[in-house]
Amino acid sequence: MSSRPGKLSIALTAVAAIASVVPVVRADDEVPPSKPVAIVTLAGVNRVFDDMDFVFEAAGRPEIVDLARGALVNVNELGGLERDKPMGFALYVQDGLIPAPVPVGFVPVTKIEDLIATMEVGPVTVRPDPDSKNRFEIVGPRRSFFLEVRGDYALIANDTVTFDMNLDSPVPIAKQMASKYDVAAALYVENVPRTTREFFLQLLKSSAAAELQQRDDEPDAVYALRRANGKRSFDMIEMMLTDARRMSFGWDTSVENKRVVIDFDLECAPDSGLAKLMEETTGRKSLFGPALDVASPFSLVNAWELDQPARETLTALFDVAEIELAKVLNPDREPAVDETTGKTIPVTDPAVTQFVGPLKRTAAAGEFDFFLQFEPRGNRSMVLVGGVRMRDADTFGTAMVPILERVGEVAEGELNVLETSVDEHRGVGFHRIQGKNGNPSDERLYGTKPSAFVGAGQRALWFAVGGEDAMPALKDAIDRVVDAGPDERAASPPPFQLVVNAKEWMKLPPDERAPEQVRAIFEDSFVDGKDAMRAEFRPTENGGRVRITLEEGFLKLMGKGIGAGVDWGEERRERREQRRREREAAEALDGVIR
Repeated sequence: MSSRPGKLSIALTAVAAIASVVPVVRADDEVPPSKPVAIVTLAGVNRVFDDMDFVFEAAGRPEIVDLARGALVNVNELGGLERDKPMGFALYVQDGLIPAPVPVGFVPVTKIEDLIATMEVGPVTVRPDPDSKNRFEIVGPRRSFFLEVRGDYALIANDTVTFDMNLDSPVPIAKQMASKYDVAAALYVENVPRTTREFFLQLLKSSAAAELQQRDDEPDAVYALRRANGKRSFDMIEMMLTDARRMSFGWDTSVENKRVVIDFDLECAPDSGLAKLMEETTGRKSLFGPALDVASPFSLVNAWELDQPARETLTALFDVAEIELAKVLNPDREPAVDETTGKTIPVTDPAVTQFVGPLKRTAAAGEFDFFLQFEPRGNRSMVLVGGVRMRDADTFGTAMVPILERVGEVAEGELNVLETSVDEHRGVGFHRIQGKNGNPSDERLYGTKPSAFVGAGQRALWFAVGGEDAMPALKDAIDRVVDAGPDERAASPPPFQLVVNAKEWMKLPPDERAPEQVRAIFEDSFVDGKDAMRAEFRPTENGGRVRITLEEGFLKLMGKGIGAGVDWGEERRERREQRRREREAAEALDGVIR
C-alpha cells in the first residue's frame, strides 16, 4: 500500500508536465499552415551539369560528363522534368506530444504524362487516382508512393492524407535557396512545434539533473569540472532549441570565379541569449594578427571572448590540472583525509599553484586567443610556430623553470632531452623538450627528429616544433607581434580563420605508405597553384557564418578523384567480364571433352 502514493504522485507530475506543454486550441481558432522543419534543395539538373562540365574540364576528364549525359538516355532523358528549376525534399512535423514526421518530395514538371513515362522506366507502375485527375499512385516492388500535381510542381508523399494537410509549400523557400547555392539544406528550428521542443527540454532536464550529481568517491575538483562541462552542454542545447531560428548549409560552384564556396549559417532570434552569445564571442581582436602569413602552408588564428559558462568550465579544468600535476610531481606524498567528512584532501604544491595561477586568471578574464602556423624551411621540411595569449605571462615564464626541472626528474628515462633556459629573445626565456622515440611521419614533416621549444612572456605563451630552424622562426613571429604598429593591429583577422595552401605540402618528401597514384593526383591538381583553402567565421546580424572557400586546384582534385574512381570501377567490371568469359570457355571445353 505504501507504493501507491508514490505512483500517484508520478502520474500527476506527468500529467502536469504534459499539460504545461500542450497548447489549448479553441474550435474557432484558425490554424496556420505547417511550415517545413527541414528542406534539402538541388538548384536544377542543368545547373548540376554546368558545374560538372567545369569541374571535369579543369581535371582533364571531360569524358566523365559525356558518360553522365549519355546515361540520361536510359531514363527517358528525364522527360517531363523541368531542368532549370529547383527540386528537393521537405520534412514537416505534426504537432503533438509524440511528433509525427511528414516527408514530402517536390519536383518541377513540364508535362505530367512525360514525367510518368520517365518514372515507369524504373521498376514502378503509375496509376491515376480515380477520384482526382491530379493524383497518382506510384506502385513500387515493395510499397507505393503518391504524387499530386500542383501548378508547375509535383509533390510526392507516403500517402494521400499528406496532400490534404494544411502544409506550407516548400517551393518558395527552395527557389530562394537555389538563387544562392547549387545544393543547400536547412533546419528550421523555429518551425519545430513548441510542444515538441519543450517536452524534449523537460526530458533533457530530468536526465541532466541525475547525471550532474556527484558520484561516489569522485574528487571535488573532478566533479566541479564534469558539472561545469555538463551544464555548459545543456545550456547550449537549450539555447539552440529556444533561440535558434535556422541552421543551414549551402554549396555553390562558381564557374566565373573558378572556386567553390561552402557556407554554414546560424540565425538566431533577435536579442535572444544565443544571439548575444554569438555577438559576445566574436568581439576580440587577435594579438597574433601581425604574425600570420596567409601564404604559408597552414595558418590558423582563433580569438574569442568567452562567455561566463565557458570561463567556469575552463577554470574548473585548470583546477583539476593543478591537482593532477601536484600529484605527479610529489609521488611520495599521500593525500590526507578530512576526519569530519571522510573526503580526500588533494596533495598541494606551492610551485604548482604559482604555475597554474596565470592560466586560471586568463580563463577568468575570458581571453581565448590562439595562433598556429606551419612555415616552410627550405624545400623539404616545415617548422610549426604558435602562441596562446595569457595573463601574467612573465609570471608564468618564471614559474615554468622549476616545474620543468622537476618534470625532468620525475620523467627521467622517458624524455630524450629536457633543457631549461636554452635561449632568450625579447625577454622571453625558452626551454627545449624532445621525446625519447622518433616518428617517421614527424621526421618527414620536420626534416629531422623534432624538438619542442616553449617560453612565456610578451603577453603570451610561445612555442615552436622542428629542427634547428624552429627557434629563428619563432623569434621572427615574436618580433612581428611586438613591433606591430597600430595599423597592423587594427587589421586583425576574423575571430576564426584557417588557410591551407596545398601546393607547399607537395614539396615534402613523399610518404612511402601512400599509393604513388594518389600522390600523382594531388601533384597534378596543384601544379598550377590556385591551391588555397580558406575557412573563416564572421558574425552576422543575428548569428554567425562559417565560410569555406576552395580554389580551382581543389576542384581539379575532386574531378581527378572521381575520374580515378570511375576508372577503377571500369577495370573491376572488365576483370569480372574476363573471368566470366574464361569460365564459360572452360565449361564449353569441358563439355566437348566429355
